[in-house]
Amino acid sequence: MADTSTISGILRTLVLPEMWNTIYMLLLTSILSMIFGCIVALIMICTRKGGLHANRVVFIVFETVVDLLISMPFIVLAVALTPLTVLIVGTSIGKTAALVPLTFVTTPVFAKFIYDGMLEVNPWLVQAAKSFGASDIQILRIMVKDSVPSIISGATLSCVTTLSSIAMMGAIGAGGVGAVAIIYGYQRSNYTVIWVVVGVLAVITQAIQIAGEYIYKKWR
Repeated sequence: MADTSTISGILRTLVLPEMWNTIYMLLLTSILSMIFGCIVALIMICTRKGGLHANRVVFIVFETVVDLLISMPFIVLAVALTPLTVLIVGTSIGKTAALVPLTFVTTPVFAKFIYDGMLEVNPWLVQAAKSFGASDIQILRIMVKDSVPSIISGATLSCVTTLSSIAMMGAIGAGGVGAVAIIYGYQRSNYTVIWVVVGVLAVITQAIQIAGEYIYKKWR
C-alpha cells in the first residue's frame, strides 16, 4: 500500500511516478497544439478581411470553431470526444488517449495567440514586402518573425492552461498528478495529498513561466 502518512512518502510513492505521466502529456500536447495552432492561425490571417487571400466564409468558420472550443467547458468536451478518442487511439483511458481532447482544447488557444500576435504586425511592413515582390510565403515568414515575442508569451500561457487541463483529466482516467489528488486525496479525505499535489503543480507552473520569460528576453 502506498505510504501516505508523510509528505516524503506521498511524493515518493504517489506523486513522482505520476508526475512523469503529467510531463509526458504536457510536452506532447504542447507540441501538437503548437503545430495545429500555427496552421489554424495562418489560415485565419490569410482569409481575414484584407488578408492575402480574403475569404469571408472560411474565416468565419475557423473563427467560430476556435471561439466555440475556447469557451467550451473542458470536461464536457473531453467526454463528448470519447468516441473520437477511441477511434484514434483505441481507448479512452490513459495518458495517450488524453492527448486527443487536450489537443482539441489547447490548439484554439494557441491559434488565437498567434493570430492576435500577427495582427499586431506593422501593416507598412507587409506593404513594403509586397512592393518588393515578396511571395505569400515570404510575407507570412516576415509576419511570424515579427510576432515571435507575442507567440512566446502565448505559448507560455497555453502551456499553463494545458497543465490545468491535464490535472482535470485525472477525473476521467488519464492518470497524472491530478488523478493522485482525486483518488488518494479527495476520495479518501486526505488533504495532505491534495496540498502536496497543489505544491507540485505550482512548481511546474512556475518553471514554465520562468522558461517562457527567459526565452522571451533572449529573443527580444
